Amino acid sequence: SDNFKAVGALADVYFERGFYRRARELFVQSVEMAQARGRASGQGGFIDFDSPRLSIAKCDEALGDFAAAKKAYDALEAAHPRWKRLLYNQVLLALRQLDFEGALQQVTRIRALLGPDDAVLTTLEAAVHKAQRDVAQLPALDGPLTPRQRGAWLELFDEHGALALARKMALEQLTDPAITPDERERAAGYLAFRGEEREARLALEQLSEPR
Repeated sequence: SDNFKAVGALADVYFERGFYRRARELFVQSVEMAQARGRASGQGGFIDFDSPRLSIAKCDEALGDFAAAKKAYDALEAAHPRWKRLLYNQVLLALRQLDFEGALQQVTRIRALLGPDDAVLTTLEAAVHKAQRDVAQLPALDGPLTPRQRGAWLELFDEHGALALARKMALEQLTDPAITPDERERAAGYLAFRGEEREARLALEQLSEPR
């Protein structure tokens, strides 16, 4: 049976829709099912376990467990040192934490492996520089932020794929007593879009309470 492939395909759908917790559960299930099939058939060496493991790490990253994602990426890179999709994710992991220096160091390291003409790496490098410019135009995160400023940070995090940071910013937005109903609704809508239904529902319930 190839049911583990079907489970993995379903996990891909959840991931693309932003339901990272459910996607992670399904990716883990697909790996476990594939391992069981490999043991039963004696053909485990012919099954790709590492693609879903990469997907699990991408879920960890999206959920904000950057340490787990980094550990998984490094382990996978040790086994597949020239796996381009994995190498690109090393750059993105740093970028999505706004670690611009780390992201550019990864670009330099990976360019030495792949050569100077890798188009995807060039695009990623440009994305890092754009994020740097965008961040420079916003107030510092370590100071007090108005709801409007927090909303600008939320948009920037989402634009650059820093989904865990965007989620954190949306949750902070919802707990600010100075927030307007429209701003709260936008933050709740973002959480719902990213699969955080419970947080969004609580926020929308607050919107309906009499003031």
